[in-house]
Amino acid sequence: MPPAPSIATIAEYFRFGLETGLLKPEDAKAWALSVVEEMSEPPYEIIEVSWSKGIASMLEALNEVKGERDKKLAGRWMLGLLRQSIPESDDQLHWVARRGMQIAKLADLGDETYYEFDTIDDELFLAKSNTYGTVEGCRQNLRRALEEYPLAPTASDA
Repeated sequence: MPPAPSIATIAEYFRFGLETGLLKPEDAKAWALSVVEEMSEPPYEIIEVSWSKGIASMLEALNEVKGERDKKLAGRWMLGLLRQSIPESDDQLHWVARRGMQIAKLADLGDETYYEFDTIDDELFLAKSNTYGTVEGCRQNLRRALEEYPLAPTASDA
């Protein structure tokens, strides 16, 4: 079994989630409160996350969490979460593709990952204008692009 991810990596996941709009401040606050409850002497930075008012202060507190951050792992988890956001309607497919590009940049996942989502976004534009491909084909490409990414572990996974 792989080692448990660091608190800093989990904080990075929540930071990415807030920056992309995939998570809400309440999600990060609930995580921080669970860490505070689990530890006899929780890190001050985690307490700050649980007390944060507004996204700006929460992002700052999450960024201050000490420890080794695995940005790529946090980004992979965020892409796993994004996989659950693929809508059945066509309207929000651009949003999903663009969030994939944003996550790839935030997490330093490399040009290949970024351009995979950029290509899907371009193809979606062409499909919607009846120039090339279909919207359903783009939806399937998004699903394939995201299928390899895991969800973040939950407290019950530990």
